[in-house]
Amino acid sequence: MDHNLTPNPTISITEGGETETEAKSPNSLPADLVHGIQQCQRNTMFWKKLHADIVSKIVEGQARWGVIKNRTIRCRYHARMHLLHIKRMKEKIELAPATAIMVFKESEAMAKLKQEQVERGFELFRKFAIIVDPAGNWAKITVAGVMNFMGRGHRTGIVCNFEFVNSREMEL
Repeated sequence: MDHNLTPNPTISITEGGETETEAKSPNSLPADLVHGIQQCQRNTMFWKKLHADIVSKIVEGQARWGVIKNRTIRCRYHARMHLLHIKRMKEKIELAPATAIMVFKESEAMAKLKQEQVERGFELFRKFAIIVDPAGNWAKITVAGVMNFMGRGHRTGIVCNFEFVNSREMEL
C-alpha cells in the first residue's frame, strides 16, 4: 500500500482550518462572520415585523381617535344646544310670573272680557251646530255646563245636562 502521506501541494490548510482555496476566494467568509450575518438578518426581520405591527396599531389608533374626536365634537355641540335651550326656558319662566301678576291685577275686567268672549264663541258654536245637526237641542248646552264638564267651573253636582239627539242614532 503506497499511500502518499505528503499533503497535496494545491490544497493546503491554513490556521483557521480552511483550505487555501477557500481562504483565497473572495466569496468565502469565515463561519463566525456568516453566523453573525445570519443573526443580523434574523434581528432585522424581527425589528421590521415589530415596526410593521407598531405602524398598523398606530393607524388603527388614529382611526379610533378620529371616531372619538367626532363623537366628542358632536356631544359638545349638543351640550351647548341644551344649555341654550335651558337658558331660553329660564327666560320664559322668568317672564311668566310678571304676566300672571298683570292678569291678576286686572282680574275683574279680564274675567268680564273673557266671559263675553266665551259667550260670543258659544253663540257662534250654536249657530254652526244647528246647521250641522238641526235635530239637536243645542240651547241646553251652556257655558257653565261645559266648564263643569271640563272641570274648570264651580262643581254643582250636575256635570252637564247634555240632551241632544244625534241624527245618525235616529236612523238606526
